[in-house]
Amino acid sequence: MKFSSLLPFALCLAMTASCSSETLSAIGELPELAGRNSYVEAPDTDTMTNTLNEDLYNALSNYENTVEYPYTVPTSVIDDVLERIEDSYPDIFWINGYSLGTYGSERSDCEVYVIVLNDIPADQLRTMHQQLLDKADSIIAQIPPDYDDYQKVLYVHDYLIKNCEYCSEGASSEANGTWGTAYGCLIEESAVCQGYSEAFLLLMNRMGIDAGVCTGKSTRGGHAWNYVKIDGKYYWLDITWDDPETENGTALISHEYFLINDDMLQRSRLLDDDQLFVPTCDSLDSNFFVRNNSYLTEYNIDLVRKAFETQGTSSESYELMFADYDTYQTAMECLFTNGEIWDVGDLLKAEESVSYYTNESLYTINIPNL
Repeated sequence: MKFSSLLPFALCLAMTASCSSETLSAIGELPELAGRNSYVEAPDTDTMTNTLNEDLYNALSNYENTVEYPYTVPTSVIDDVLERIEDSYPDIFWINGYSLGTYGSERSDCEVYVIVLNDIPADQLRTMHQQLLDKADSIIAQIPPDYDDYQKVLYVHDYLIKNCEYCSEGASSEANGTWGTAYGCLIEESAVCQGYSEAFLLLMNRMGIDAGVCTGKSTRGGHAWNYVKIDGKYYWLDITWDDPETENGTALISHEYFLINDDMLQRSRLLDDDQLFVPTCDSLDSNFFVRNNSYLTEYNIDLVRKAFETQGTSSESYELMFADYDTYQTAMECLFTNGEIWDVGDLLKAEESVSYYTNESLYTINIPNL
């Protein structure tokens, strides 16, 4: 989220024009300006950032939205701090920009006022916040205790796809809404990419798994997705794009973007320049297809059978990924043009026809098995 500032939002007495400290200090008849700390020297940027980060986090955690300082805080510092809070604490879902006022009170020269999403009052925020945390914990409680990090991440990925619908209304809106938050994804079960990403991050945070959100420009427009660390290595995942809309409206879980590397990610998007952290994702060790014998460097029907058997006949779909475009094209021709898919027909629930979905940038085939 990009944050906007309004200067100033609070003025002394009934003055309606912007004021500088020089103008106000010259008006001696204003008693509320007496003793104002306008002479206080601002700390260095790092100290100011750390102070504001702590103060704003504490305020927001207590459902307050204002902090004051006896010196001017640059908007660049506020932008950075709010971005850090939003990226680190997706449960604080109500940040919707800020206003920066000069001379907020007798004790301050600067007041930072966080704008609350939809003007939700503090009492309601408290209830909604606790509702979100309780929901996150209830999801985590459903995960078998013997699962490793890979299995936990896979469980959360599949849970969000099954229990949240993409919010087309929010995607086309020029305003911000809960559809772009973890609350929208987990409680309202309707979200855009930012909501999916923040819900995933919230669940990872509460399980102690290193993860984050990145944004950029994709082949489908502006977008947000996640990274996560498993067994010491970072991977990308995109839950929104793994929740596709099929032509007949059938719900379909995909794992095309589940734990992919930099090369795969860069085929469909570019990162924005202002990321707080961008991991190096150069491994496929924990990739879904690699883990399920479904990442094929060559095509033959025996390898396809092995991949299907590994995924299991109870799977809602069989998924294949090929190492390069030529192998993918060979598979498409052999399986569907030449009919070799029926050589593994004993593993399919289909009897007369087979539906399939493809991704030509990731060289994947998804065959529903419903």
